[in-house]
Amino acid sequence: MKQDYYYKLIYQALAGTISPKKQHELEQWCQAHPTHQKEYDELMGVWEESVISPPIPDSNLQPLFQQVRLDARRKEAERQKKEMELP
Repeated sequence: MKQDYYYKLIYQALAGTISPKKQHELEQWCQAHPTHQKEYDELMGVWEESVISPPIPDSNLQPLFQQVRLDARRKEAERQKKEMELP
């Protein structure tokens, strides 16, 4: 799936292991659609709030990003719920 490819690039960018060519490709993907940038920003937020050190080997990327996506969705749902509760 092409989406998994971009999640791998995001992981590499966050871990600091992405090549300049792949970084450019990721930037193009983020600019291609607003939801891509939103996904990147959400994953960046989760990454920054978590303690993931040292970087996880690529063989573990799929389960990691499934969990990251779930966490990001939960946080967004909680944020939206709080916004709805405000007077």
